[in-house]
Amino acid sequence: MFESGGVSGHAAGKTTFCRLLRWVLGEGNFGDDNLREAIRRKLSRGGVAAEVVVKGVSWLVWREFRRGGRSYCCSGKRLDDLFLSDFERAQFTNYADAVAEIVEPTARGITLPASKQPIDWEHILPWLCRDQECRFATILEWREPASESESPSVPAADRSVIVRTVLNMLAADEERMAAQHAALRERHLRERNQLRLLQHQAKVELQRLAGELSIELDADGPELALAAIISDYTGKLQKLSAQRQAPQDSSELAEAQDKLKHATEVRHAAEIWLEDDKRHLEIDRRALKRLRDQSLKDEEEIWMAMMAAPKGRCNVPLEVAKAEGCPLAVGRAIDFATEVELRRDKDRIAAYERSIAAMEQDLAQREAALALLRTAEQSAEEASKRKFAAHNQSLLAVADEEHRCRNLLALAKNAEKSQEDANALSESISVLDKAIRESQQDLQELRESQKQAQANFRGWLEWVVQAVLGSDASVSLEQRIDFVRVCIERSGERNSAAMRTVGVLAFDLAAMLCSCEGQGWHPRLLIHDSPREADLSPDIYRKFFLLAVERLEAAYGDAEPGFQYIVTTTEAPPPQCQQAPWLIDPILDASTPEGRLLGIDL
Repeated sequence: MFESGGVSGHAAGKTTFCRLLRWVLGEGNFGDDNLREAIRRKLSRGGVAAEVVVKGVSWLVWREFRRGGRSYCCSGKRLDDLFLSDFERAQFTNYADAVAEIVEPTARGITLPASKQPIDWEHILPWLCRDQECRFATILEWREPASESESPSVPAADRSVIVRTVLNMLAADEERMAAQHAALRERHLRERNQLRLLQHQAKVELQRLAGELSIELDADGPELALAAIISDYTGKLQKLSAQRQAPQDSSELAEAQDKLKHATEVRHAAEIWLEDDKRHLEIDRRALKRLRDQSLKDEEEIWMAMMAAPKGRCNVPLEVAKAEGCPLAVGRAIDFATEVELRRDKDRIAAYERSIAAMEQDLAQREAALALLRTAEQSAEEASKRKFAAHNQSLLAVADEEHRCRNLLALAKNAEKSQEDANALSESISVLDKAIRESQQDLQELRESQKQAQANFRGWLEWVVQAVLGSDASVSLEQRIDFVRVCIERSGERNSAAMRTVGVLAFDLAAMLCSCEGQGWHPRLLIHDSPREADLSPDIYRKFFLLAVERLEAAYGDAEPGFQYIVTTTEAPPPQCQQAPWLIDPILDASTPEGRLLGIDL
């Protein structure tokens, strides 16, 4: 694939060849839209077949160009077996799964920090087969969007993680251990803050308890004092509760209440009897008035009809009552006729007057007696209230003391609980301190081992650069989160476009050589599409070929080299490389349609 003796290497299909290899290795597209449509028009039933060796197993792979075309595979077969009648076609996913197994199990556990995706084969393939459009300008530029490769788009920070992981300079254990270490420190900080709150709370509760009990409590070691207080007040509370629930001596209260009840009953009976006699007196007064004045007869009849029979009286005719010997009928007139006849009987009138006067005197005495009964009832009521208040005061005193004991006991238990929680948390923090120290040590040891891996990689990187530029060249590796750069020094730092390209090529070759030596799990496959076009001088360009042939392949002697390095170029390689097995046959030639990659003009 180079220009020599009038044979043109431009537009011969070098980049298409690389894109087809990438497609066979699992990439989504084999070219941009224009190229894919052109190939499908000219080769509607065409496809690409390849023999891919994955971990020592040979896979025969076929992928058709047309949309929705078939892709299949077969393990253990060679290209010559593709069109045999007994060729067993298996699903392409069987081969894809085998290729995906190239990713180390430890690497599959690493999540890319920016895109939050697990590392997969699709993330590594762009590094192995850089887009020619990227011009080999930087180490972490692998895909140009214009190539329409459908490779996963990941930020530079993720690509840095991918490279370090493949080179065993960033292990899954480091991420896991770093996360665990960060979690331990976060928990340590959280528990320290919580401990301060608990200690403050315990101190405040102890101060409150000491104030309530008027004692002193040592905040540094109050456990024994709190236990004694809790025991003491638990016993007091039990006694008070029993005292409150026990039957109370209420004989004096009962006696006072009985006296009040009796006084109330006597007073009530006296009031009823007095009211009865007052009604009797009123009847007699009206009867006397009737004797004195006949005109009052009608009024008296109406009044008598309206008035209910007084207590102790009845509506039996007076003649019947006298005949029956009723004591209440003595001295009473028999009827109005007789009373009218005797109206002017002064003796009767005088008798009524004497009876009424006696009744009035008796009523006055009884009213005075009723006043005394009321006073006695009031005194009995006040005595009962005093006894009741004294009885309740006794019960309330027990209840108040029980309430106080319960509050003090709760305060003591809360203080004890806060102290216990603080002690337990302090022990937990001590355990965390030890775990953090151990985690820090493990992480440091892991990072030291990775430093060794970095030093080994840097050694191979310098070896490649010196093989190309001379032994007076030296290199350093600059790494940041989203940036990796090879700095080449040779009589001062070299930062030209050519030196940047040398740095990129040397970086890829050093990664492959580390894997050959046993460090990391680089697949040991590199495809560099026309790096000469990245402003690389012919002399330096030829030295990369000689490095691969005379030093890398030669190191394997007669054995098959443990790597594959594919380079497309328009610049003629050194004469040593212009023969089998380093050149494809036939060499691509863009001067005729048949000389191009697919044998046609697209």
